[in-house]
Amino acid sequence: MYATSSGCIGCRECINKCPMGAIKRTEDAYYLTCLTCGECAKACPSKAIKRNRRGGYYVDKSRCTGCGLCEAVCPIGIIRMEKGTPMGICLMCGICASVCPANARVNVGDSLPSLAELVAPTEVSEVGKLEEEVA
Repeated sequence: MYATSSGCIGCRECINKCPMGAIKRTEDAYYLTCLTCGECAKACPSKAIKRNRRGGYYVDKSRCTGCGLCEAVCPIGIIRMEKGTPMGICLMCGICASVCPANARVNVGDSLPSLAELVAPTEVSEVGKLEEEVA
């Protein structure tokens, strides 16, 4: 999971560049990020939300029915339905960390790949490679 450190300068680059909209800023300037907790995947009756090889999640759009259960169970309310597809689920692509001018986006997951491994992709087109189910 990625978190925002105290070095955040409030530039919103992480929010603007996140391909899944997995980061949002609250009124008190606190940045909420998908927890990669898996509650959305557990709740999905069609098993459309799957864990990828980097520890994040993605939506198999061919299986998603748009029921919204993932949105209902998200503990921080970051998942939202857009055109029948859940958005706000973190892919663990590292784009947020790679675009942060203050280096304030850090990987805090113990069992996840290192920050150096995750910040390599800088183009949104790289995200498609993360949509591979974990065996």
